[in-house]
Amino acid sequence: MAMLLTNAALAETVVVSDLLPINVRDGAGPRDRIIAAVKSGDRLEVLERVPGYVKILTPKGNEGWVLARFVQDEPVARDLLAQAQQEIEDLRLQAQELTALRAENQRLQTLADELQVQLATDVPPVQDAPPAAAETAALNAQLAELREKNLRMGEELDMLRNRRNQLMLGAGLLFCGLLLGLILPYLRPRPRNWSNY
Repeated sequence: MAMLLTNAALAETVVVSDLLPINVRDGAGPRDRIIAAVKSGDRLEVLERVPGYVKILTPKGNEGWVLARFVQDEPVARDLLAQAQQEIEDLRLQAQELTALRAENQRLQTLADELQVQLATDVPPVQDAPPAAAETAALNAQLAELREKNLRMGEELDMLRNRRNQLMLGAGLLFCGLLLGLILPYLRPRPRNWSNY
């Protein structure tokens, strides 16, 4: 049974949780000798698991045991927060580009409206009527296309704003989780040392 657990854990990787650096010991017990330390966010290769402890290989090549409760499968909140902040920055840049495109589109639409008014007020001579009608039709088609493009860009901008708001909320929650992860260990009652009594 232990052999099955060892083989299943060989390809597994865990991450040191959002706590202070933890000790790596030469055995699976609290009295075993400390041989190294790993810090929050370090990726550790799992070699074996026993109740309460995980045998790992550190990034520096040290092989030892750590308490299982101090490692996790997912990236730490700090790394997730950095990733969320990068996504927010990317979305902010995209939103700026869309705003600039929307302004340019509005300018072109105003220009098209002015041209349409000018065409309506400038009545060409009868012999020029067919070319003017063709130009008006072409301008009307461009105007319709610009309005449709403006509508699509507005929808894209709204979607980007919603995504940015969701990422900012997620980043805030990750930050709160990171803060709680750092504060809660200090709020736990410490076990009494009965040998002093």
